[in-house]
Amino acid sequence: MKPDILTEKHRLGLGGVAIGTAFEKLTDGESYEVLQKAWDLGIRYYDTSPWYGLTKSERRFGNFLHGQNRDEFIFSTKVGRLFVEVPENEVPPTMWKAPLNYDFEHNYTADAIKRSIEDSLERSRLNHIDIVYVHDLSEDQVGDRYPYFLKQAREGAFRVLSELRDQGVIKAWEWELTK
Repeated sequence: MKPDILTEKHRLGLGGVAIGTAFEKLTDGESYEVLQKAWDLGIRYYDTSPWYGLTKSERRFGNFLHGQNRDEFIFSTKVGRLFVEVPENEVPPTMWKAPLNYDFEHNYTADAIKRSIEDSLERSRLNHIDIVYVHDLSEDQVGDRYPYFLKQAREGAFRVLSELRDQGVIKAWEWELTK
């Protein structure tokens, strides 16, 4: 990652797991209050993922940050899963207390990463993403398919993320190891 993206003022950030309803059914209004309080306290680094709440957290961050000066904050999100809208009765069981109506699949191919970034930009309503993390590419997340997904990432995700960085769609990317 470029060392100048996260500076001293980004030492403390707000993560999106709770905004995605990992711990309780947070309403949109309550989420906005949390985000506004963080902003008022000077937090300028916001990290989320489409995984959190099955796209809910990313949408909530986007709705809040869309109204802020884009030069004032750093926004990071993650790739590694694709989401498709499904009927409420087909939402898979997850840790999320009130997820949106989406199902997902792990996918680290070039095409999947391009689609994931496009979807994240649409959900967040931002014109670029500062940092993209390759998310949950670990044995505890994908099990015995880890070698398969690692090969996908090496041949697809890593190359495409570098291209998107060179095009200015994202500023940086990292492979986030999950333990």
